[in-house]
Amino acid sequence: MSVVLAVATAAACAAPTGATDAQTQYEAYIQRSLAIVAAAKSQNRDTLGRLIAGDAKFALISGDVVVPLGVGAEGAFALGQRLAADAFRYPGWDYMNFRQDACAPIEVTIEFTETDGAGYSNVTFSFRDGLLVSAGGRRQGLISGRLSEVPSNG
Repeated sequence: MSVVLAVATAAACAAPTGATDAQTQYEAYIQRSLAIVAAAKSQNRDTLGRLIAGDAKFALISGDVVVPLGVGAEGAFALGQRLAADAFRYPGWDYMNFRQDACAPIEVTIEFTETDGAGYSNVTFSFRDGLLVSAGGRRQGLISGRLSEVPSNG
């Protein structure tokens, strides 16, 4: 009986293929997260149906307020609308690599910069068995400048 359960559990995992070590999984789930945002922005329900759990939860904090964005594809669509971004960045893999179960829970965080440069959102994507189960983060205003324009006398 336990062999049958193990086979059924393995078949239910939708992890990226070939992701057997932590570094490869990290990059694969970063790319999966970006694909989810791109699909949400383009209202691609088929892609979202393959990559997110039906009960996946979405939210963003803006100021002091948690804004629930919904569940499943509708929540993903709302996240795509809230992320008025055309650029992203994320930390590279700077750690020792190790083997890891491809279906183990994993979280990745990506920063999305708004097109007009007025703000950014750090969003953490949480996956279980290869599917997105939640995505949430914080939107903040962004102020930038050039160091050469800062007075040196403080």
